[in-house]
Order: sequence, then C-alpha cells, then structure tokens
Amino acid sequence: MTKPIGIDLGTGNCQYAFISDDGRSVVGPIDSGECLPSVVYFNNGIPVIGQEAADLATLDPLNGIFHWKRDLGSGKLLYDNNGSPITAEDVAIMLCSYIKTQAERFHGTVIDTCTLCVPANFTDEQKQAVIDAAKKAGFSCPGFTDQEPSLSNEPTAALRCADADNVVFSDGYCLVVDIGCGTTDITLANRQGNKYEIATTNGIPKLGGKDITDALVAYCRDEFKQSTGIELNQGAHPDLDLELFNRCEAAKMRLRNTDQVQIPIQTGGQKQLITITKEQSAQLAKPLTDEIIEVVNRTITEVGVALDQVKQMIPVGGGSLYHAVDPALEAYFGRPLTDIGNRHTAVCRGAALAAWAECGEVSTSTGYKLPAQVAIVHDVTSYSYGIQALDDQSQPKFATLLQKGASIPSTFTREFVLDQEGANGADIRLLQGGTEGGDPGQAAQLGSFKLENLTPVYGRAHRVEVTCSIDKNGLLKSTAYDTEKGITATEEVSV
Repeated sequence: MTKPIGIDLGTGNCQYAFISDDGRSVVGPIDSGECLPSVVYFNNGIPVIGQEAADLATLDPLNGIFHWKRDLGSGKLLYDNNGSPITAEDVAIMLCSYIKTQAERFHGTVIDTCTLCVPANFTDEQKQAVIDAAKKAGFSCPGFTDQEPSLSNEPTAALRCADADNVVFSDGYCLVVDIGCGTTDITLANRQGNKYEIATTNGIPKLGGKDITDALVAYCRDEFKQSTGIELNQGAHPDLDLELFNRCEAAKMRLRNTDQVQIPIQTGGQKQLITITKEQSAQLAKPLTDEIIEVVNRTITEVGVALDQVKQMIPVGGGSLYHAVDPALEAYFGRPLTDIGNRHTAVCRGAALAAWAECGEVSTSTGYKLPAQVAIVHDVTSYSYGIQALDDQSQPKFATLLQKGASIPSTFTREFVLDQEGANGADIRLLQGGTEGGDPGQAAQLGSFKLENLTPVYGRAHRVEVTCSIDKNGLLKSTAYDTEKGITATEEVSV
C-alpha cells in the first residue's frame, strides 16, 4: 500500500500532509516551505508553478493565473495559451501534478492515493472537477487504488485535525469557522467520545481572505485618487493591480501585530503612502465579518441549538487570521475562542487523517503498520436535493428527495404519479438547494434525464419511483424506475 496524502487546493496556497512514522499528521515540504502559491504562469507557453510563477507574474501579470478556484466546474476560459484554452480544471491538474512530484521526491516513493479538501458548499460540478483533476494527475482513492480520489469537506477535515491535536476538550457541540482565501464554511458538530456527528453546515461561496484584501485595495485606490486626482482603474495597469494587491495582502497580516501600516503607491509620476489603521481596516471589513457572523448564527439556530449549548468555537483557515475576525466571533460567542495553533494547516492535516482512516492502516518507512485510530466523523449534505414535480394545480414545485443535513452517504426513494394518462415517458430534472413545495426556479439545476418507452396507463395512476443517492464524496446519482414495466433510467451528476 502506498503512503496516502491529504491535499488542500487553496484559492491562495496549496499544501499537502502525510502521516509520520509516529502517527502524527505532518505538513509536507513543498518548494522548501509548507505552502505552494496557487499560481500558474506561462513562460512562452510553458507552465511554471508555485512561488516561481508568483515571482514571474509580478512583472507580467497577464500571463499568470491567480485565484482560479471559484471558477472550478464552470468551464470558463482563464487563459489562452497559444490557442490552447486553460480553465480552472487545467490549473487544478497542474497543481495536483506538481504536489505529487514534490511529495514523491521527499518520500522517495510513488505517491498515488490522496484525499482532497473542498469547501463544504462546493457544488457537484465543482467537486467532480476536483476529483477529475486529481485523477488526471495520477491519484486514486486511499486504500482502493481502483477508485477515484476521495473528498473531505474542509471544515470537517479541520475538525479531524482539532481532535488529533486534542483541541476539542469535551463532549457536546463545537463549531468550526473555516475562513479560507476564497470561501467561508461553518460546521456545527456534536462530539460523543471519538465520534462526531455533523449537525449542519453552511457557507459563503465567495467570501474569504481575498475579499478582505480587496476591500483594502479599494480603499487605497480611493485615497490615491483623492490625493492626486489620478484614478487607478482596475485592469488598466495589471502590474500595478497585482503589486497593490500583494502589498495590501502583506499589510493585512501585519495589522495583527501593529496599530497601522503604510502602503506605497507610485504611478503616473505620483508617489503616495496610504496609511491604514487597525480600526480603519476593521471598519472596511465589517460588512464581510457581519456576513460571517450572520451565517454562524444561522448554522446554530437552524438545527434548534442554543448558543450556550455550543462548548467551543474553533476558527481555522488563513482568512481567520485577519485581526478583526477573532474579536467579531468572540463578541458573538461571548466566550474565548479555541486556538488550534497553525490555522493555515488544519484543513490539510485533517485531509491526511481522513486519507489514513480510509486506508485502515499506513505502512511506515520502518516497516511498521500504524492503525487508523482517528476520529469517526459522520458528515452531512450541505444542500437539499430533489426534482421538479407538479402540484394539484399543475404548478411546478420542488419535491425533496434528500434533505439538507442528510447523512453522507445516503439513499432515499420517493414515489410520484405521472400527470397525464397514456404517457410513454417522463422528464426528470435534478435540483439542488430547494425547499419542499417551493419554486424550483430558486434551486440550481444539476442535470436532467428521461425515462422512456413506458407502457401507457389509462384509468389509474401511473407510478414512478425516483431514488436519489449521495456517495462518500457528496456526489449525486439519481434513478427513475417505472413500476409498470420495470424500466430504469439513471443520471450520475458530474456535469
């Protein structure tokens, strides 16, 4: 059995972790550090990965790809490499391949199994894109090399890490607030011994540390215009855009330990030092931290849990290191937060623990096999899943097959009646994120398929059973079964 690793494909940085010979989850070295910038730069058509890519892109940003993760599953063109289209999926493949090479170089052996972390609120399309990228990079499932790589929700992985580090100190509810560079996930879990039941998960797909940096960038642009009269239009000077973003990103982190920072801007013959105080930066980010608190509150209350029942609140992720985040969370929680140590690595290390648990054992370099004595985590769906059906007035409605918070994996079957006599077929539209009896237009359509060649039925109900299954990776499969003729049609959602 090869050594499994856990991978965190982050919006800003990537990491991998493995289980050491003494059973600890350890971040693996990559480019002589713990983090690999999630950047690809094309040097005369040749892709350059990581820190070197980030360095080269400072001089030529138009040939670099940054913050691509939100575009996974969209097929959006991010770069034209001499006529070859590059999408977010292509970037993910390049980064997975690079991580695989670096891990193999360090361990001196083939590394071909992994568990990858994904935001809990990733869509099926985004999850499938991550799996496909890892497969194309040469990875398979830990313990089952004939199966595709496995996924773990990022806050669930962080919870595994917290358990392994003995950060979760008592039974009862604990809340993980995972603020990454590009996304935010909040997961409420109930611990009983070494078992964790995920009660519910919510997230903000497009809010993370990058958005806080963007707020600082916007402030600097406004201040520069007021002082010089020069408007720094976004996109007009890509090199200046990237330089300003990088300086604001560094300034954001410095504000944890200082009361103010100065950000230099030079362009059009003008030089300015823009001063931002800790208080000013907190105000700039307040709409974002307020949104995070609102989702934290919704996560707790939607399952009928009172705030005082939550024993611990655990912030993780690089975005949580922004100085205004902890005070906002603490003010809401009313108690001190639980520090997990290195918040940057919690998700990655948890992914390695998940990979280890899936293997059941790990061979070490000394020839011993370590048992997978890790936390048992029962995860749940972040969305509801269903189909479009008609009510008694023939109005389209969302018909639930799997509720939000259903256990992963899960299967549920529901019976429907065709709306017309003599029908010889049925159209099945798979939906995500709707409410029972609600407008199906408010839900995301995942796919559709047809149940065809049915025997027409007259004078009585023609019944069709629709089954919805969600696998260990949170990916959907739906089957429609005709009770009259025994015909079955299936759709695996990987669009």
